[in-house]
Amino acid sequence: MAETPTSLDEFVAAFPVSRETQDRIAAFDALFLEWTARLNLVAKSSIQDRWTRHYLDSSQLLPLLPKEAKRIVDLGSGGGFPALFLALIDDDPKRHYFLVESIAKKCAFLREVAIRLELSNVTIVNDRIENRPDLRPADVVTARALADLSKLLAYTLPISSVRTMCIFMKGEKAQEELTAASRQWTMDVTHHPSRTHEAATILEIRNFARAR
Repeated sequence: MAETPTSLDEFVAAFPVSRETQDRIAAFDALFLEWTARLNLVAKSSIQDRWTRHYLDSSQLLPLLPKEAKRIVDLGSGGGFPALFLALIDDDPKRHYFLVESIAKKCAFLREVAIRLELSNVTIVNDRIENRPDLRPADVVTARALADLSKLLAYTLPISSVRTMCIFMKGEKAQEELTAASRQWTMDVTHHPSRTHEAATILEIRNFARAR
């Protein structure tokens, strides 16, 4: 059954964090509401359900990150999900998040949050991922609602190494995308059920390469 927190208290019950982190989440929520009032960070219809659809949805990726992963690259960070929220709750001091977003107004929001909440583990990259091979090598690449799986792997390949793991959040068409991608790519895939939507899945992808 999907979990559906609607407040900070309910979020913490579903995903326990420290008091300090709770304070940061509350500050983030205030900034998020302030900016979404004037900027299309996410679908307006999802704002009321943000504790589930955005906050818990992002947080559920944290346990999937390998302990040795230090360099996380997020593709199409948009309103900060999942990577900005992950950076907010991640207490690993050696881990750093690179948020790649091509839309300047959304980057302005991401920077504002990083500055106001003093997130030293975040770098905002206002560019298209195709222009930033210098982000290689990524230990982990994340993406949510950006592109189909084949395109995501194409974006990831130039910044990857043999150890790179992808964590891609997918909806009801995940299997359809996997079938299509398998015509162009070889990969090892692990499916993780989503905590926030029964029809969604989280794809953990390793050892990916273009099919010969």
